[in-house]
Amino acid sequence: MFGCSEYPGGDGPHPPAALAILQGTTIQEISNPESPKHLANTVSVSLASAVITAVDRYDETADGKSQGTIYVQDVASSAPFSGISLFKPGLGGHGYRPASGDVFSLQGLYQENKSIGNARFPNGGVLPQIFQPVGLFRFEAQPPEPLKIEASDLYTFQTGRKWLGMVVTIPNITIAGFTNDGRGRVTAPIASSKSSTLITNEICNIPIEKFPPGTAFASVTGVVTYFFDLHIAPRSLDDLVLK
Repeated sequence: MFGCSEYPGGDGPHPPAALAILQGTTIQEISNPESPKHLANTVSVSLASAVITAVDRYDETADGKSQGTIYVQDVASSAPFSGISLFKPGLGGHGYRPASGDVFSLQGLYQENKSIGNARFPNGGVLPQIFQPVGLFRFEAQPPEPLKIEASDLYTFQTGRKWLGMVVTIPNITIAGFTNDGRGRVTAPIASSKSSTLITNEICNIPIEKFPPGTAFASVTGVVTYFFDLHIAPRSLDDLVLK
C-alpha cells in the first residue's frame, strides 16, 4: 500500500469511519445506464471518492502509448458499474506515484467512447472513461476484493459492461494458448468461451512460454477492459493461479 513517506503532505491511513465523510456522486451512479444520475457523453463530473485498484505501468507495445491508465472503483463497493478507467489523469503532486489503495476525490470529463479513430465499436459497445481527471488525495483504504464472476458474463458487451473497469476473478479457465501479435500485445482466448473473450497483457508482462496451449487455471483475476472485445487483464502473474 502507498505509504505516507512517499507522498509529501499526504494523509495517513484512515479508519473505516472516514469513508462516511466523503459522501457524494459515485461511479456506479454516473456509469449505470439505468441510473437516474447516468451521464451523457462528454459531461463534467465530480466524484466524492474513488479508490485505485490497478495502475498500468507496462508498455507492452514499447512505444510509450500503451501505459498510464489508472483503474478506480467506488470505495468499499463491488457493485455492478462501480469501476472505471482514468485516461491521462493528473493525480497528486510532484513525486507522487499512484498505488492501489489510494483514495481520491476526482474531477474530470465523463466519456462514453463509441470509437477509436475511424473504427467504431460494434454491437453498441462503448468505453466509459474519465478524461484528464484531476484529483485530491484523501486517505488510504483497502481496495474492494476481486468480485467472482463467470466467464459467461463476458460473452457479450451487454452482459459484461457492468464489470468494465472493475477487478474480477473468473474460476476454472482453460486457455487455447497465448499469441503475440508481433507488436507486443499478448492475448489468449478462453477455450470454454463462446465469444472472443481474451486474457491480455495490457497491465503486466505475460511470458508466453510459461502458459502453453491447454493450460488450466484455477482462477484468473484482473481488470475487465474493452477494445472491440471484452478482456480480462491480470495485474501481475500472481493473478494467474494454476490448477
